[in-house]
Amino acid sequence: MKKIYVVLFSVILIVMYLLHSSLDLSLNAEITPRKLVKAPIEGEWIVDKTVVFGDKNLSDKDKDQWLNKPASFNSKTAVFDDKLCDSPSYKVKLVNAYNYFWDNFKINPKTLGLKEEKVEVITISSKDRYYDEYVKINENSIVKQNEDTLLFFKKSDSNKDGTAKNKENFIDYKSIASAKEKEVKNKSGFLLGLRDAKGSYRTIWISYINKNFMPVTEVNNILLPRMDGFWQLGSDNSLWAYPMKKDINKDNYKNIKEFSQGSSAIINFVGSDYVSIETSDKKLQVLPIDNLKSTPLKFAAALGQGLSNSLLKEDSSEKNTANFNEINWGVFRRAGRWILRSRKNTDEKNYKDFDMSYAITKSMIVYDELYPSFSEIKEKESEAIDAFSSPNRDFDVIITSTDILVLPIKDGKLSDVQNRIRLKKGEVPVMAHWATGSYVDDWAKIAR
Repeated sequence: MKKIYVVLFSVILIVMYLLHSSLDLSLNAEITPRKLVKAPIEGEWIVDKTVVFGDKNLSDKDKDQWLNKPASFNSKTAVFDDKLCDSPSYKVKLVNAYNYFWDNFKINPKTLGLKEEKVEVITISSKDRYYDEYVKINENSIVKQNEDTLLFFKKSDSNKDGTAKNKENFIDYKSIASAKEKEVKNKSGFLLGLRDAKGSYRTIWISYINKNFMPVTEVNNILLPRMDGFWQLGSDNSLWAYPMKKDINKDNYKNIKEFSQGSSAIINFVGSDYVSIETSDKKLQVLPIDNLKSTPLKFAAALGQGLSNSLLKEDSSEKNTANFNEINWGVFRRAGRWILRSRKNTDEKNYKDFDMSYAITKSMIVYDELYPSFSEIKEKESEAIDAFSSPNRDFDVIITSTDILVLPIKDGKLSDVQNRIRLKKGEVPVMAHWATGSYVDDWAKIAR
């Protein structure tokens, strides 16, 4: 009889474990975003109120220009202000209403007539590219920030009877899609992050609109476009990153990785979600940008597989492979592409690097293609040591030991140099992000 009870008890424990494992229970709904296929703000909406915040004063005309503007969201498209997002992905995060409106806009939500204690922050993206962010107050009310103005939307009457009662609220999808396709092809922009020999950083913005290059601009530090907007990133005696939002800076955001006295780190690569660094003791680390204080990312966690045995045995002169571990790796730039590199520290000062022939996942690098090939680029510019190509194949950025060269592509071939930007001593690329279409205009506002 005892054996029967033991068996039954064991079965019950196993069933309980399996049930618990299958449930997606979040202990912190305010932190963990949910990724949805169906639009959480599905339907047609119109702007029915505007609120200006901050120190900016807008005329009634400027505020009223948004009233009755339509917006539409579903699983196939998201549209507002003639900006179309194809195949949108929606992420929802439940947050405290007071904290959100006060932290972002210095507004008490009660002064806006909002009674809800919790609201949903909905981030919309497509193919890992940020599109927009909305706050869902309830089933009939959403809010969006537009520079220094909050736009309040209500559900359109067209949701009830299937027809738009007001022609002004009708969205011409075909016209918008056609205009968007044309705009995407006619606009390209490039953010190039650079690190110099002193460990200082800057970001260069290069844009090409309607076959004309716009003035090149430059900002200090690394200017990083992410799903939730732009961030700044840099390193000195510490590594830091923070979102570029009102009243937020590297000191009060406190996303800082401190190094021991006399130690430091340099940045080798910045992706949308990860940064690859090299510490002063010659160790490599890959860290999530959202939490730089966390432990370095293991190779298997990032790539879904461990270091191969052939790589571990590649250095036959060393019998001891104890220092060849899965967190001592990084991302580097080499001859027109980003590559993965593992490092084996043989002692405190010496090390050996091993380039790894693994494909880098989209979670680390969204776009990294060359057109034309690097050999053809070298034929055009013999001093080229690196290069970047626009997804629209309308211009290339070529790196030499002394300059950044910007060349348009005409009829599939590289044309003459149109811009030449002088590199600082020892300056190398550590970040490359491309924008097309309306994103070029949005990024240009930040990069000026």
